[in-house]
Amino acid sequence: MESEDSEKGLHRAGGFTCVGHCEADAYADHNYRVLFDTEGEWFCNDARNIETERMPDFDLLCAGFPCQ
Repeated sequence: MESEDSEKGLHRAGGFTCVGHCEADAYADHNYRVLFDTEGEWFCNDARNIETERMPDFDLLCAGFPCQ
């Protein structure tokens, strides 16, 4: 799975850790949560409604478009 490979690669490359995700598709979000430990992660289900002040601090933002 591309998302899983990307997250593992970023961790290996620079020790990056995922602090949140945004996913509008409930099925895709469910699968993501099954594959990854998302407890405590920031989450938004619609990128159009992101409240940036509620996002955690991060060093790198990765996104795939069009949103899945």
